[in-house]
Amino acid sequence: MFTDVRLGTENKLLVFFSGGGVSIDEYTAARPASLYMRDKTDMFYTTRLDLFADFVTRAGVLDDHPDNPFRDWTKVVLTYGTGDFHVGTKDFPYTALDGSARVLRHHGYTNYRAVLEAVTRWVPEPDDLLVAGCSAGAWGAALLADDVIGLFPECSRITCCVDSGLGVKADWGRIAEDVWGAPEEIRARLRGSDMVSDSLAALHRDHGDRVEILYASSTRDAELSRMQGYLDGDGFEHTRRAGERFEGDLRRVSAELVERIPRIGLYFFDTPDRAHKRLGLTKHCMIADAGFHRTSSDGIAPREWLKRTVFGRDPQRVGLDLLATSSA
Repeated sequence: MFTDVRLGTENKLLVFFSGGGVSIDEYTAARPASLYMRDKTDMFYTTRLDLFADFVTRAGVLDDHPDNPFRDWTKVVLTYGTGDFHVGTKDFPYTALDGSARVLRHHGYTNYRAVLEAVTRWVPEPDDLLVAGCSAGAWGAALLADDVIGLFPECSRITCCVDSGLGVKADWGRIAEDVWGAPEEIRARLRGSDMVSDSLAALHRDHGDRVEILYASSTRDAELSRMQGYLDGDGFEHTRRAGERFEGDLRRVSAELVERIPRIGLYFFDTPDRAHKRLGLTKHCMIADAGFHRTSSDGIAPREWLKRTVFGRDPQRVGLDLLATSSA
């Protein structure tokens, strides 16, 4: 596992979970992704990190931009090639496309925990703790924030920021147990069809206002709507219909989050996805790329939205009108 750890000059810690897809069954396990593959039309999770990791460890909230308020923090970037939202402990056998018997090592939790336990020796008592992630890492941040917090019991200023993590499926709990081998304390929270909102609601229940919780998404996320199509049995492809259904799911889930977590901060944006703009689909993720500085919704950049919560303990709700007014 490649992990990027940069010690900062401030006693503040950012734990960032990288994305890279997911594997939930034998079909997806047999279709890994790599930047070196020629055919990228049917790939579900990243396996090779040597090049991809370079792109995700130095951008957005992780960069050294002079306007990045987190530039002097210690940053731990947990890269990802296990297809399990960072929570697995299990070997999963499957049949590859060439007919050979293979094993997908869903060891995301094992990897994450080894890294964080080492980090506690360097930053044992941070003044501030930010747990964040985008895409598959958004699930990782939601699922593992409580676990991270447990390693820093004296820290009282904590924020969890989930960027672009929404996938509706009735049996996430079964997948977490049978496919990934996630720890029981993580699986126990997964009672509904959206594991991110279940996890964030449990985080709020257990920690109250000690932890500020943030949730961000574009309105018709190109990649998440494509994955939702697979979860729904409608095919793994980008379509206008998938984007419209995603928007409906996002509207419903965000309303439920507000009800379950009254102080939750929200950030919605509608930046077009360059490759699928004609389908009305929108950009996937903003916190760990240039969009962190450049995206604007209600005149506010994600950088400022996150800064207000982490430093001011003042979570904002940005772009709410987009869910009410966006159209094809």
